[in-house]
Amino acid sequence: MVSLDTLMALYDGRCTVWERENVTGDFGCLSECRMIAVAGDLPCHLTLNVAGAAETGDGPSAVEAAGKLFLAADCVIKPGSRLEVMQRGHRYRLECSGEPKVYALHQEIAVAMLDELA
Repeated sequence: MVSLDTLMALYDGRCTVWERENVTGDFGCLSECRMIAVAGDLPCHLTLNVAGAAETGDGPSAVEAAGKLFLAADCVIKPGSRLEVMQRGHRYRLECSGEPKVYALHQEIAVAMLDELA
């Protein structure tokens, strides 16, 4: 069996978790929805799969990318959360798409790239 220390040694990224927060106005009505950071500097590992070929043209091309984020099992990540991952000198903005698959020592979260160039 793999130990937690061995698994954590594979985590080469850091993750910040953002969730939507509803803000009510003066009359108790919803006035705005904003993103707040609920957890930060979480050790993680991100794997990305690029779907399709990039289009040719002027400037950089947007490419669809999805993948998995690996985190410790005790982190709580809600579906629809936004994630920011720093890994190997790159910053990725992601969205959690669905319920995490939680195992004894880690969890796997399906993610999709947000308005980034892959």
